[in-house]
Amino acid sequence: MSNAKHTVLTAVGELFGKRDPSAVDRWVAVGYRQHSALAADGPEALHGLVSGLPEGFRYEGARVIADGDLVALHGTYHGFGPDPLVG
Repeated sequence: MSNAKHTVLTAVGELFGKRDPSAVDRWVAVGYRQHSALAADGPEALHGLVSGLPEGFRYEGARVIADGDLVALHGTYHGFGPDPLVG
């Protein structure tokens, strides 16, 4: 497994698996760009999102696509609303 892939999977596990907002400080750069309409850009917005995740929230990973330092995830988020969110 590439270092970039390992780093992203570790960060996602802490952020969305453990729902640990302090993981934002360890893994997210100041210029973080959010590609979802559910949250604003920047670490502060992601910190707020992770802090507000409901108890029943879970992320179900489906694919990890890596090309050098570029990593993309595809999975299902359960708990943002009544229906799962695939992204």
